[in-house]
Amino acid sequence: RRCMIRDAPMRFSHQWLQQFLATSHAAPALAEALTGLGFEVEALEDGGARLAQCEVAEVAAVRPHPRADRLRLAQLRSRRGKATVVCGAPNLRAGMKTIWARPGAHLPHSEKPIEVAEIRGTKSPGMLCSEYELGLSEARAEIIALPPETTLQTSAAAALGLDDMIFDVAIMPNRGDAMSVCGLARELAAAGLGRLKASPLAPALYARLRRRPTEFGLQIAPSARAACPHFTLCEIADITMRPSPLLIQRHLRAAGLRPQSAPVDITNYAALSFGHPLHAYDGAKVAGGIKVELMGARAKTAPLWQGLDGRAYRLAAEDCVIADEEKVLGIGGIMGGAESACQPTTSRLLLEAAWFAPAAIARTGQRLQCVSQARQRYERGVDAALTAPVLAWAAQQIQKVCGGRILGPRRAGAPLRRVRGGRFALADSAALAGQKLSARTAARTLKALGFSLRAAKPEVWHVRAPSWRYDISSEPTALAAELTEEVLRFTDMAHAASAPLPRRDSAPQQLPPAWRRAARVRRHLALRGWDELVCWSFVSESQARAFGAKDGGLRLANPVSEELSVMRQSLLPNLALAVRKNLARRMDWLAPVQVFEIGPVFGPTLAAAAPGAERHVKDKSAERQMAAGLCAPSRPRDWQEKAQPDMFFAMKAHVLAVLQELGVPLSSLRLHTKTPAYYQEGRAASLRCGKTDVAWCGVLAERPSRAMGLRGEVGAIEIALDALPEPPPRPPFMRADYPLVRRDFAFACPASLSAAELVAAACAGEEAWIARAHIFDRFALPDSSGQKSLALEIVLAPPTHTLTDAEIQDFCARLVARVQKKTGARLRRDPKSAPA
Repeated sequence: RRCMIRDAPMRFSHQWLQQFLATSHAAPALAEALTGLGFEVEALEDGGARLAQCEVAEVAAVRPHPRADRLRLAQLRSRRGKATVVCGAPNLRAGMKTIWARPGAHLPHSEKPIEVAEIRGTKSPGMLCSEYELGLSEARAEIIALPPETTLQTSAAAALGLDDMIFDVAIMPNRGDAMSVCGLARELAAAGLGRLKASPLAPALYARLRRRPTEFGLQIAPSARAACPHFTLCEIADITMRPSPLLIQRHLRAAGLRPQSAPVDITNYAALSFGHPLHAYDGAKVAGGIKVELMGARAKTAPLWQGLDGRAYRLAAEDCVIADEEKVLGIGGIMGGAESACQPTTSRLLLEAAWFAPAAIARTGQRLQCVSQARQRYERGVDAALTAPVLAWAAQQIQKVCGGRILGPRRAGAPLRRVRGGRFALADSAALAGQKLSARTAARTLKALGFSLRAAKPEVWHVRAPSWRYDISSEPTALAAELTEEVLRFTDMAHAASAPLPRRDSAPQQLPPAWRRAARVRRHLALRGWDELVCWSFVSESQARAFGAKDGGLRLANPVSEELSVMRQSLLPNLALAVRKNLARRMDWLAPVQVFEIGPVFGPTLAAAAPGAERHVKDKSAERQMAAGLCAPSRPRDWQEKAQPDMFFAMKAHVLAVLQELGVPLSSLRLHTKTPAYYQEGRAASLRCGKTDVAWCGVLAERPSRAMGLRGEVGAIEIALDALPEPPPRPPFMRADYPLVRRDFAFACPASLSAAELVAAACAGEEAWIARAHIFDRFALPDSSGQKSLALEIVLAPPTHTLTDAEIQDFCARLVARVQKKTGARLRRDPKSAPA
């Protein structure tokens, strides 16, 4: 099955973007350009807004607290004046500059704003902040010490390097190359908003690494080569774990990540900057060499595996893992293990850079429900040409910070060299774009995006996609559409010539009958006081069994969770959850809780269908269209309030009203007491049309109600929309410019005369004036030889003027004479029509 991949968030700062893009444009202009290129900027945040109530302060003097040995009083001087604050930090000293949170400031780890507090009898207006209190790190023992050259006029955000704009961009599922700051900078440069700087990932970086190889072995099992065709490994020995550079920490915080240590931060920084994930292992915890393999048969007996996110995972046989001679170190391309993670005492580091197949990563990640930065990039496609350069770059950056010796890397497999592209003619794109593209513009745009072009004919090129564009196809039709889209993304369509849509000579298409039927049911129930919900199409197995699924229902292979693991066989379980939530909030004190849904259910279909309805096939996984609702009555406490009608009869009235709205003759319905088991026996019924049950109504039984957490009486309705005939069209709107006239006629006629014949005879020749003709009464005449009485209602809508009494009398006389002539029926007031 194909895996559904949603848009992924990408957060980065404006200063981070400027490391790859030389531009003079402000952040709002760049955000607007990214959205225009197809990368929606969901938010543009001011990184220093949260520090608006904080400021830089200098500690002028420090003296002991009069009533506490471990507390001291710090006399502060800031641009706003002077203050004395109580502080217990051990690094507090006179002359230092730090961050002072004034009263009213909102800090990340505080639910309430900072106030003027009284500590051991001394008032403290605000507090001096540690990195933890500002959400910068876990260091909470000492307050922040700013560089001595920091001026008091500098804002707190600028002093901490947080005065930057943060982009929050949604990356489309097919654009793995844009899951990096470098990739988005390339897009903006192609749009003319700056110049793309040279990448630090030169291929020569890998050649500069020492040739003395690491003693750790490396191999890819034959069964895992499809999932991991290329793997590189580098060892850095004798390192000292240190914090990462301040600039990298700032960039990671902008991305929503918390800095940890230099090796971990540098690998995260490389993934976000260049789009190629890395992973670092503690070499002391790796036994022997490293092997890339599938779990295979040992997955059945292997214990739960602990990931870096703190969760325990049950690995499957098809999962690609990184292992040593004794244990699993990580899930390939998704997450590393807690046992081999870097620690503050790590002195021997193993650095991994590999390329994993997107399909394998997507299957494993979806089954494990594990979301990580690595998975988001690998399942969208990573540039295989960067595997070796990014490993060399990261190793050298870690060495600069932590010291140590870089040992020669090992390589297994080879990077993919799949060529994407083919022949591209502008004539093919004209039909797709609706206009002819400029050859000059198309060539300039494609070259700016990294495509190589070789002219074959005028306005025809052989195009080769760059290694980072994993989404480009080689199939001619798809390639033409993809390259046309690339050019149009960078074309100002506001000035494109507009062309009218072609006119259709045929009659406009109508909505399918199922859509019209659902729309009429939706509107009618809403008018009767029901609220519509749109729920999940999945339920838990226990909920499915509570509502009639004997075998547990149709179970999903890759469910989102166990609570949504079965395709629903009824709409009622999810509606019951909504009713329970509303009852928990006592919404039944205001009015009855009446909710309904129209949607598909999955399970055995109806055995037969009503005349004119769509055909059904018995299939365990068949899809049916249903309408269902649940009603919890209000709880009156006022003696003046009217008593609620019996729940069964109330639900029956709703169902009959809906069926009548859909054009089902109520006379054709038969009531039966055989209902599904989740209805209460004796207080439920099914409505049958012909041989098919088309609706059910009544009160839920106690067992399913308790299973869903409901208490009290709950009414339910269900209507099988697919089993109903197509609803008749609504009568046209009658414009009444003049008063309507209604007259009733009672005719004595032979018992063999049908009502339709009588109505046709009454309206013959007078259709322009008659708005309604309806038989409203029928009974057999007593003491007559097979005669009956038919009562006819006629409503006149004169189109030109108000009818006079004479005109009305003349019309009635013509109608009676016409009916008598055509059918032999006579008015019952006529003495000749009386029985002998």
